[in-house]
Amino acid sequence: RFKVVDPLYESMEDQEILFELAKKLGFYEDFTKTLRDEKGEIVWPENATREIAKAVRSIGLNGWSPE
Repeated sequence: RFKVVDPLYESMEDQEILFELAKKLGFYEDFTKTLRDEKGEIVWPENATREIAKAVRSIGLNGWSPE
């Protein structure tokens, strides 16, 4: 999806919230490894929800999909 407006005040983008939560829960590296390119940089794909569903399988969360 395309960004309509920038986050206001102290609000954060969805992926920023997800990444911070993963850091606090201790599985940031596992969570983001499927979102990294060849250089190791995180690339937020256009189809991010499907990628997140794939990423959470790496930490044992199965049974849901973006559909």
